This record gives sequence, structure tokens and C-alpha cells, in this order.
Amino acid sequence: MKCSKGRLFVLALAANALVLSSGMGLTIYRIGDQDLSPPPQDVELVRLSWEEASAGMDGVWDGLSLENGQIAPILVRPDENLSLAAIARGGGPRGQKYPNVEPQTEITDWTADGDPTTAFRDTDAAHRGMGNQLTLYLGGRFPVSRVRFYPSPQSSGLIIEKFKLTASDQKGSSAVIRLVSNNTHPTVDLTFPSRIVDRLQLNVHSSRSRVGDWFPWEIAEFEVYGEGFVPEATFQSRVFDLGAPATVGPLRWSGFRDPDARVNIRTRSGRDPDPNRYWRYTGRGDEITFRTPEGAPMTRADYEKLRGGQPPITADLDNWSAWSGPYATSAAIVSPSPRQFLQVQVGFAPKGLHGGGVDFVEFRVTQPPLSGQIVGEVWPEHAVPGAVTPFVYALLPELSPETSGFDRLVVETTGRFAALDSVRINEERIAVEAAIEAERITLSLPRMAAADNQKLVEVFFQAQVFHFGTSFAGQVFDSERPMEVAQQVVPGNATFRLDGDQLSVGVQLDGPLLQQVAVQPPVLTPNGDDINDRTEIAYTLLRLAGEGQVEVEIFDLSGRSVRRLYKGRERSGPYLRPWDGRGDDGFVVAPGLYLFEVRLDADRGITRDSGLIAVVY
Repeated sequence: MKCSKGRLFVLALAANALVLSSGMGLTIYRIGDQDLSPPPQDVELVRLSWEEASAGMDGVWDGLSLENGQIAPILVRPDENLSLAAIARGGGPRGQKYPNVEPQTEITDWTADGDPTTAFRDTDAAHRGMGNQLTLYLGGRFPVSRVRFYPSPQSSGLIIEKFKLTASDQKGSSAVIRLVSNNTHPTVDLTFPSRIVDRLQLNVHSSRSRVGDWFPWEIAEFEVYGEGFVPEATFQSRVFDLGAPATVGPLRWSGFRDPDARVNIRTRSGRDPDPNRYWRYTGRGDEITFRTPEGAPMTRADYEKLRGGQPPITADLDNWSAWSGPYATSAAIVSPSPRQFLQVQVGFAPKGLHGGGVDFVEFRVTQPPLSGQIVGEVWPEHAVPGAVTPFVYALLPELSPETSGFDRLVVETTGRFAALDSVRINEERIAVEAAIEAERITLSLPRMAAADNQKLVEVFFQAQVFHFGTSFAGQVFDSERPMEVAQQVVPGNATFRLDGDQLSVGVQLDGPLLQQVAVQPPVLTPNGDDINDRTEIAYTLLRLAGEGQVEVEIFDLSGRSVRRLYKGRERSGPYLRPWDGRGDDGFVVAPGLYLFEVRLDADRGITRDSGLIAVVY
């Protein structure tokens, strides 16, 4: 499906254009569109089809179609019989019989082969006089609004008089679609409001044509129809092994989405080749552990050998980051780097007849990385909104012979820079070339290489902040590798002299009715070890005349709502609202800083207070 009029075309470009520097290790990984122009001559290109990229460790291909090189969620057309492709999708029809022993199941492909002369008969399904059941597994979740079944031409007189049709969804409950006790037609054609279904079950209770002391019946074809996109579809690449730790750079993708649909491109990065954590039962009730009896971490091979039950597999959040938030039009990869392993995920959330498609996804990596992790913090933590305030921006790089080093620092803010005062390295003031813009400061530093490991860089400047969570994002470059992949500065403890440990600044928002707003603990580590797996937002309401409308919400630093924790009416008193680090989509959010806001709408107006929560692994 290609772009058409009325559809939104999305092209997610890199945050910075990249220019090849000869002799350096820049690699482009491209998934999808094989017709794109090749990169410059000295750039290595790893080109993979969608199928190739999803084949391997942890790859996923679910609910997708591939047409003219573009992946998209499957679109069910009104004249498409979903039964015919069910077997190829891993589903298919199965019949069950109820003799005096345990139910038995057998494949009954005859009802979904498109040949009306082959049929599934009562003699294939049950002992005489017993109830019979046919279940069709669709091999996925699809919108269904019509079911049709009938006997073969040679048995056109057979009528199923009594039956029950049930529709089920693996993510919801079952529902009886139709219960019929007086059918008079060989061909049964049922229509009903569209619903998401992954399997249909037909229970046959009797048949009209009597032969001896039992009622024969048969189903030649069991047809299923609907209209619209599948409710969700996912492409997940295999784990990419980059060969060695690499700085992971900008991501680029192109595609489209209809107005009511969503297309989410995400990434995660890791230190080892398996992003999963495997568990086993210890034999003490429901207790589980991710270690073998010998004490080693469970591997996939260990898990597959388990007998007597396999606990669910979870994400290994000790060695892998959580999935990032979705990349929109700005696509600097936010997953931690340098890392050796990376995955890309494309998720579609269609709605009705509104869908989307993706032509390609591309990302770039640089080896060796410029630096190991670079932690940074900005201080003070709070400022008066709109006032010119002096700040210090501190960063501490990890440098070694395995890193190439850097000599340029760029700091960007969602506030406004006013002036640059000075730059110091290990407390020694140095002269630098600087370019100051309203939203960006660019500094040319003395080259920092392995000998400069853990040297503290401090930038003193003046700026204005206008909202809580004003960010100061930093990245370093190497001028000898111009415009290649930059190394991001991550929030952390760069120096004991500063208490911020974050790269954003808040503003004080007072309100006499809303007080004692706090979060405890301020650092959330939702990795399942029962230590700081959740945090609690505390607040106290005072002097309310009756009730006030309260909302507690989590935002990322761009202002996008991540999770609404509470909305309702409350009286005066203390309150606690827990957060487990998950967004509204049920997934653990990416590491980083998040803003929480408590909002009170009372008779005296709206009062807000807010703070920051750090999510780390």
C-alpha cells in the first residue's frame, strides 16, 4: 500500500546530517527499501530486506503484510475468506469429539481448503449421538463480521438444525455470536457487528436428515469474513551484533499513517546478544529464579530444556535498555550507547480502515566510539521563570585507548541562552572558541583522548528557563570526523560539588491549597528486583471547600504525556499515588528524566506543582 491523497507522509530524518570522514568507521544499517541511492563510496552499507532483518534472535513478524517493499498491518477486505490463509499463519481448523473418554483433537483442513467437494463429516468428529465441535484458529487477531458454512454439493440435503457459534479473542473474553435451534437451510450465513477475533468455535447439536438412529452432518467450507485492519501489527528486528561497542547515531525512516492510526518506531540497546531473562520454578510453590541450580544465569537453551512448566520470559533490564519512546520527525537515537547490540521495532496501531506503512528504517553507527559513557549535570536545579540565571554544566567522560576522543561540545536547551562566562577542565580555566545561539552553545575544546579520562569539564553560562523540566542536552563530536555520529551526554553524577545529577531545570510553582508535593524515592529502577521498582508521589490538599478536581500525570521532558496516574475529586488530606515506571501502553518507559505534575482545580482556580523522577536501570 503506497501513500495516497489524504494520508500523512512521515519522513523521520536524523537530528544532524552526516558527512563521511575518510578512513573512519561509519556504517549504515538499512532495513527495507532496496531502491534507495547508495551511500558515499567509503561508507559501509549493511542492507537487509524486512524478512532478513526479522529472522534470528528475538525477531518478530506479527500481523504484517509486505507489498512493493513496504510493511503494513494486514488489511482485511470484505471479499477475503480469512479461513484460507489460517493454516499458513499457524492456525487452521480443528474438530473435537466427545466420546466417553478424554476429548481428542484432529486437524480438519477440509473445511478451509477452498474445495467444496471435500468435507469434515460427523463421522470424522464424534461417536453417534454425541455433541460435536469445530474450532477455527485464524492465526492472528482479525476484525470479523460474517461467518458462512455449508455442506458439499453431494450432501446438499444435510441441514445443521441446532448449533452455537462462539467468537473468542486471546486478549478478551469469549462471546456467543449466535445460538440457533431451528435452522432450515443447508447454507448458514451469519452477519454480526464487527469484533476482534482470533478463533471461532461451532458446536453442532443435531441435524435434520435422520439416518437410522443418528443425525448425519458435514461442513465442506467454514468461511470467515470481515473488513478493516488488524488491531495491531509488529515488526521486530533480530538482535544486531555491531561487532564491538559503537556509538549509535541518528535514525531515519519513511512511511505514512492515516489520521486515526499510529506508527511507532522504537529502539533498545544491550551489552550481550540476548535481551531476554529466562526463569525456572524452584519447586517451592510458585517461586521462580533466573539462575540455574548451579547458580549461573539461565540461557535460552536451559529454558527450552525445562520440564514441568516454563515461567514467562521477561526483558533483561540489567544488560539491556527498555524500549525507547517512539521516534517522530526527530530521530537522534536515545537508546544508551556505546553498546554492541541493538534492536529496532516498528509497531502499528491501526483503527478501523485507518492504517499506515513503513518503507525503510535506517540507522548509523561509528566505531570506535568517541567515548565511553559521558555523564553530565546542570546546576542550580531550580530557577525563577524568565529570569537570566547563572548555571554550570558539568560533564565527566570515560576515555580509553578503545575510544577515539572528541574536541567539540554542543549543548542545546528548550530555554534560551543569554551568555557564556567561562570553561574549565579539571578546575583550570581554558580559552575556547564558542558560538552562542538562543537555543545552542557550540564549544571547540582541547582534544580529549585516553589520557584525559575522568577529567571534569565545566561550562559556566547564563540562560533563561520558562517551564519546569527545561532541558540542557549535550553531545560531543570529533572535528576530525566531521558530522559523524555524536556521543550523547547522559544525566548522572559528574561531580560531588553539584547535587543535581540531571540535565534539566525546574521552576518553583507555589500554591497555598496544594502543599508538600514530593516523590520518594526520586530514582526509579523498574527491573523486577523489588528494589525501587516503584515510586510514590505524595501531596497534601489543604483548606478545600468540599472537593477539588485532582489530576496526577507523568510527562517526558518534551511535554508528552506518558502516564495518567489519577484523575478524580478529592477532599483535604494527604495522598500517595504510586508509579511503577510503565506508560499508558503498559510497557516500561525508557531510562531518563520524567516530570510529574499534580494539578488541582478548585474554587480558587487551578494550582499546579511538579517535580522530576529519574528512571534508570
